[in-house]
Amino acid sequence: MKLAQAYRFELDPNDVTTGALASHVGADRFAYHGGLALVKGRLGQRARVREQAVVEGLCAREAEALANTVAVPWTLASLR
Repeated sequence: MKLAQAYRFELDPNDVTTGALASHVGADRFAYHGGLALVKGRLGQRARVREQAVVEGLCAREAEALANTVAVPWTLASLR
């Protein structure tokens, strides 16, 4: 039988450390929202390409293949 033990810690930062933590949280939110905007923009671009291809008379499979030429960054490395 395995026993897992957890520890709970509470931070008690001073004013300087509180400012640094807040700065890191703000940078994290900025990076997250930037990546989210990039992915949503690329997905929207794919949808526009797909729709335009269907309007021009391509079949659904060809339109999907054309839309897949728009690269969507899903991994952390590609988002960087």
